[in-house]
Amino acid sequence: MTVATLAKRASAAPWLAPPRRGRRGGRMENLVARALTLNLFGYAVLVTAYVVFLALHPQPDRLYDFRTFWHAGRDILAGEPGSFIYPPPVAIALLPLALLPFGLGAAIYVVGLLASVAATLYVLGVRDLRCYAVAVLWWPILSSLGNGAITTLLGLGLALAWRYRERRAVAAVVVALTIVAKLFLWPLWFWLVATKRWTTAAAVAGAAGVSVVGGWALIGFAGVREYPDLLARLASLVQGDGYSPVALGLSLGASPSAARVASLVLGGLLMAALFVVARRDDGDRRAFTLAVVASLVFSPIVWLHYLALLIVPIAIRTPTFSALWVVPTAFCVAGVSSGGDASTIAIVWLVAILLVLWTLLAPAPRSRIPVRA
Repeated sequence: MTVATLAKRASAAPWLAPPRRGRRGGRMENLVARALTLNLFGYAVLVTAYVVFLALHPQPDRLYDFRTFWHAGRDILAGEPGSFIYPPPVAIALLPLALLPFGLGAAIYVVGLLASVAATLYVLGVRDLRCYAVAVLWWPILSSLGNGAITTLLGLGLALAWRYRERRAVAAVVVALTIVAKLFLWPLWFWLVATKRWTTAAAVAGAAGVSVVGGWALIGFAGVREYPDLLARLASLVQGDGYSPVALGLSLGASPSAARVASLVLGGLLMAALFVVARRDDGDRRAFTLAVVASLVFSPIVWLHYLALLIVPIAIRTPTFSALWVVPTAFCVAGVSSGGDASTIAIVWLVAILLVLWTLLAPAPRSRIPVRA
């Protein structure tokens, strides 16, 4: 009995199904496979509870992003909106939590983040509970929860965009809000163009423009002139500590301009590939996957929790538990920040490349959830 055999039995057997009758060795393998599944759920519950406890414990280095949202909301409510690295619509959307004490608002927010992970998988037709369990063991997702980042909410946005891609109004609103919430996801718009969803793409551009202008208008356009410079200064300060191609180039001794050019070239190649694969078999799914990957490549700042977005193409590719779902647990070798260590950044990208190639090259199974038209 090998580890591969057990993994195959665990992924193929129904959840907690009784051991099948047969030879004694087969029954033993099924018992062990069932025990592994139980352990998976046990670890998922314990790890999630521990991360939520740490996130809600009042320490300055936890729930950092949510603290930023909460304080920005308080400033807006006080009539003194200041510098905010996210577009104003994000702060405005979270204003209700700013009305609450920090601890209560944080508790509601973290529960919402956990729910968004489950909702993402459900929207994509994932019904295998083992996928839900292993997903919360991914270090990028745990990092997102601990940091209070909106990454899992962005993942839900991507899932909704895919599920309702043939419903123009829904897709336009979802894609526009997702891009506005995190600007580095702009390659999603080119996915719509590459798949000839012209009307939806035009609607996304319009809805995004209205959302951005409306958000700034609600705070009196405070800081709008300084916003581009704020983003540029932020990138120059922290881009070397993340996991972007720019960070990898800097860790290898390249100049900031050379590292940025290299990432732009790589991103450009991915965008060209997006348009090519969109015309081929299974092109819609593969182009969508490349749009997500291109977003990560173009961004000068990529924190580890950004890689939680890969859960969407993985769930689309295989909505049932398999070895593909286990591969992202290898991200545990990395920290929240790379610290500019080239080997750590390289390992993270090797794992990411393996996941992307796996999802791109293998044909997607027929989904049990129909496309909403």
